[in-house]
Amino acid sequence: MKKIMFDDRFDLTKRVLRHTKTMTRRIVKFANGFDYKSVQQLDMVLDDKTGQVVIKNGTAVVARSPYNVGEVVAIAQSYKDIYLNSGSLYKIGILGRTAGWRNKMFVCADDMPHHIKITGVNIEHLQNITEEDCSKEGIRIWDHDYNPFPPAYDFVHSPKSCYETAREAFASLIDLVSGKGTWDSNPLVWVYSFELIS
Repeated sequence: MKKIMFDDRFDLTKRVLRHTKTMTRRIVKFANGFDYKSVQQLDMVLDDKTGQVVIKNGTAVVARSPYNVGEVVAIAQSYKDIYLNSGSLYKIGILGRTAGWRNKMFVCADDMPHHIKITGVNIEHLQNITEEDCSKEGIRIWDHDYNPFPPAYDFVHSPKSCYETAREAFASLIDLVSGKGTWDSNPLVWVYSFELIS
């Protein structure tokens, strides 16, 4: 089983577990010898042999999706986050000495209690995200029904108290998660829709 990580600095794992984040975008990693500028015609297809979603440039496969429709993926969490308040002294004693105790990069997918199922895979440029998809990415909407102010948008620990549009909030979030300038560079991204199943 594979695992997937969400950035805990902005409570993205918690938002997945609360069903308020149901979509994620991941930058496409091209195969050796290819980059976005060298690829002329992009076609996303399902590879009949492997069952994987791939991006083709003519007949050459230039990128493979890490996750595919129907696949169940473990949500990575540190062992500390999972077991510290569980009362399982055995697990704490065993796992407390591993690198995965504090760092979810080093956990085993089979040990994870929560899973998502991939329900959709697509490719697009990052800046093609819609306002609606921004809310699926974990952007919060503050709709002020009780006064004449327009809605405001933000995310947990955002550098600004609010943004005028969901896209503006998402642009700030993606730069914090994936590195400054990511939004402006407008890379090709895998767009994954998913549902929490456990």
